Amino acid sequence: MNFWALVIMLLAVAMALGPLLMLQPSRGDRRREQFRQRATELGLRVTIEAAPQQATDMEAPGHQPVYRLPVAAGEGSREAWLLLRAAYRHDTHFLGEWRWHGPGRPSEGERRCLAQWLPELPASVSAVGADRRGWYLFWEEKGEVTDVERLSRYLHDLRGCSRSPASVRG
Repeated sequence: MNFWALVIMLLAVAMALGPLLMLQPSRGDRRREQFRQRATELGLRVTIEAAPQQATDMEAPGHQPVYRLPVAAGEGSREAWLLLRAAYRHDTHFLGEWRWHGPGRPSEGERRCLAQWLPELPASVSAVGADRRGWYLFWEEKGEVTDVERLSRYLHDLRGCSRSPASVRG
């Protein structure tokens, strides 16, 4: 076989195998799939949603994964509340680094739980909230699968701290 025939055959094989190899998930894709699979096993739902915009944001933030503990049947509707991790610490922020977003506020029981475990959250959690669909976290999916288990425990604790499905306005 001559040299050019061998080169053409190698190019043809590369052109056939290249797209197939590109279809394989990357290491990051496989890790995110592990996170989401474990979350599903723990009763959480994972969606991709637009991250809330803060007053200090120069442009609208992108979309982020949201890990949500859904409300159980019969829990009813609740008023939405949302805490965002602030870009800076300030005395007026909840626990120094969390800003309220919107008019809704959690119940007193939820506030006690938040005060207990918000300082323990990884920096990759950018928001914590609740609405009629359940309790949730915006998480950048950085870390280990054990972090998903920890976040699930926090969300279950938060649901347990709610005196009722409805938060108070204030």
